[in-house]
Amino acid sequence: MRACSLAGATKSFLRRTMLPVLITAGLQPACDLATPPPTGVVLPGGLEGRDGLPTRLAAAIGEFAVAYGGNANEDGFILVSGLMADELQQTIGTSFNVDVDQRAAASSNPLIEGVYRDVQRARASAEQALVGYRDLDPTALGRLYAGNLVGFSDILLAEGFCGGIPFSDVAPDGKISYGSAESTAQVLERAMAAFDSVLSRAPFISSQSQSGRDSLSAQVDIARLGRARSLLDLDRFEEAGAEAAQVPDSFSWRVEYSNSTSREVNGVNWHTWSTQEYTAADSEGINGIGFLESGDPRAQVDTVAPGLYAPLDYSTPSDPIVLADVREARLIQAEALLRTGNASGSLDVLNTLRASIGLPPLDDPGTPDGRVTQLFRERALWLWLTGHRLGDLRRLIRQHGRLSDSVYPTGTYSYGQGKYGDQLDLPVYEVNNPRYDIKACNPDLP
Repeated sequence: MRACSLAGATKSFLRRTMLPVLITAGLQPACDLATPPPTGVVLPGGLEGRDGLPTRLAAAIGEFAVAYGGNANEDGFILVSGLMADELQQTIGTSFNVDVDQRAAASSNPLIEGVYRDVQRARASAEQALVGYRDLDPTALGRLYAGNLVGFSDILLAEGFCGGIPFSDVAPDGKISYGSAESTAQVLERAMAAFDSVLSRAPFISSQSQSGRDSLSAQVDIARLGRARSLLDLDRFEEAGAEAAQVPDSFSWRVEYSNSTSREVNGVNWHTWSTQEYTAADSEGINGIGFLESGDPRAQVDTVAPGLYAPLDYSTPSDPIVLADVREARLIQAEALLRTGNASGSLDVLNTLRASIGLPPLDDPGTPDGRVTQLFRERALWLWLTGHRLGDLRRLIRQHGRLSDSVYPTGTYSYGQGKYGDQLDLPVYEVNNPRYDIKACNPDLP
């Protein structure tokens, strides 16, 4: 039995946009015009109108999954940002992997360019779905889901890339409206606007009878945590703590992956377990956290080859990746308490989290700097390999006054020649954009 073939361009489009869960039925026999297409296959024109909205949303979800965790062909934000930070090290020695790991990447680095393209694609796909729901089905739950995807795409751009990010759009007629460079703060304000829109629209959404990740409350909770994360990045810590406090103890949101095709696999698994292009780092470059040496249950690995370590959290290609959950909400509350002078309250929050998995309580370091170091170490372990660490290293400099050579890996580069460079974030490459000034991007600034 075989399915009717589609034109090459259509097949390419479907590979880039369809989620595997939409392909639910067996293949149809024969191949004539009287035979209906396989269930779940969207033919040209099928994205138009109200009935096409779920497919547009599925495309946005799929694009975000690739941008966030990668797949067999794309490295994803978690891997590349973790490589520039102290979570991962490269193992294959190609120049573009080494340059990112060594914090000396050119703006045209294909590894970084690929992730940047994927995150921007995820953002654009989510915005297109959002416009569709706004115009055609404004009370559907999908409108909130699309808005949250926009907000988290903006967060990844703001936390990972240099403070000079353009936002371009493509009109229905194919005409591109080019954007100029926006600062990190401006991009975070974009994320805030997306989450604010979700929260303001939630009372008007009709899909309140559903449960789980398809429920109204789940979309509200992820918007609140996204908003709290944006506020923390903007150094509005009191507001961030208040927003995070509204996230319930049961909340967890995971990005789903599948072993069905190479596009759908968990890229963190693929590139650490299968191809072994990355290994979990341990005390990288003097300042790196000893993720592995202490045997902490929050950063467990398996040895896949001599000297190569892969994360147990992502031991299969279909393992999900946490995007936002209650642990992060409580860590934001702990940081807000510490910043407002309530060191004992902050420590209580950290120790309550630790007790939830049987870890012994922490002692008060006794100094403001020591408390900040302790808090960010806890964040690094709780949020290990979820795309937070590079943003946290930048915040340690930008908000807490740390020097870069006391925060990032430094000294002699252990996986090659020379020393670590000065880059603190990922450069942006948009030579096709006539409105973009490459000088707006300085990856040596936090």
